[in-house]
Amino acid sequence: YWLLWKHQRRKKQPAAVLKWNQSCDLSDDDWENIFKMPFRSCTSTLLQCFQYKIIHRVIACRKWLYNLRVLNSSNCLYCDEEDSIGHFFYNCVVLKQFWISFKNWWCKLTNRIVEHAFNEQVVVFGVKIDGNESITFNYCLIVAKYFVYINRLQESQTFDFYRYLCVLKCRLEEEYIYYKENGKLDFFYQSKGLIYENL
Repeated sequence: YWLLWKHQRRKKQPAAVLKWNQSCDLSDDDWENIFKMPFRSCTSTLLQCFQYKIIHRVIACRKWLYNLRVLNSSNCLYCDEEDSIGHFFYNCVVLKQFWISFKNWWCKLTNRIVEHAFNEQVVVFGVKIDGNESITFNYCLIVAKYFVYINRLQESQTFDFYRYLCVLKCRLEEEYIYYKENGKLDFFYQSKGLIYENL
């Protein structure tokens, strides 16, 4: 029984993975990184759970609410296109300037051009963790998505990047306190010191 169970378990993928694979070119290694990324990037269970909701496609975008028959239309409030998860977090016209500011801020902070393509897939899933800088980038990205999420739920017309930086600073203070209480400040400064000292 257990051999059969393990064999069947290996073959099955979550429904969300199958759905994402229809629109994204992702390998099994990519998925392993995607599922580990929230836990390697931040300590906040709120942000970890939020990223898991994105991965499992249970974010309250208008398309999802329309499929649940909560709303009569799946169109975005701002641009009248279908409000899928990718649209909700990245493709909507009201978010373009926010993500341009985010990318410019990150490039200025790190003194280099973003090496990977900055697109919908990067915003939704983050980047592969291969060092402290990618941990920091993914952390900033999760906080940015949460900022966008809260503002979209409140039907805000503006997505002010400077307000996001204030939110990021508050979240970093929480991370700092966690690492300090657990005697791991060295790791905090290695992974998030770059943004902590420059906000």
